[in-house]
Amino acid sequence: MTCAEISSKDQEKFRDLFFLLPEVEQRIIEYFYYKRMSQKEIADIFGMTQGAVSSRLKRARKRMLYFEEFKAYHWENTFDEDLGSIFGPLDMEVLRHMAKTGGQTQTALVLNGLFNLQGEMKMNQVKIRYRFERCLKKLSKQENLLKYYNFFRLVKKNTYTNHEIKLPHFNHLRPADKWLEGLK
Repeated sequence: MTCAEISSKDQEKFRDLFFLLPEVEQRIIEYFYYKRMSQKEIADIFGMTQGAVSSRLKRARKRMLYFEEFKAYHWENTFDEDLGSIFGPLDMEVLRHMAKTGGQTQTALVLNGLFNLQGEMKMNQVKIRYRFERCLKKLSKQENLLKYYNFFRLVKKNTYTNHEIKLPHFNHLRPADKWLEGLK
């Protein structure tokens, strides 16, 4: 699909999502779709293989679809009110930070600091994944909260889509939380 084939409404939506991507992916999309350069030409500019450019294009499209779905949920508006009586404070923060970071390690680090968890209580990837899965299972049984169940299933399905953007070494040109700010 070329830019000329996209409606002006979709171009506006696309532009908003485009700026949430890591800068490297923005440049690759710009060169490929707007400047109509070949993947090989782009690969030469970035010092990567044509396969890497192809992979980045596919990943960028996938991210933008995820961002669009993520935005549609408006999950933070009533999150505490709707789920606070079902989950304890630790599980609430597991859910919140998995949605915000997509990373089990990052979520564990935040929660360890937030709750001053040490020793056997200290969180790690495995414990976060277990708690997150347990929360999903609990949500699946709450018919009145299927919106949250579907939202957190989306988060789970896209853990690495979100996670890669949050890693500082993935794109040193953007602050780690920049994309999340754009989703609000």
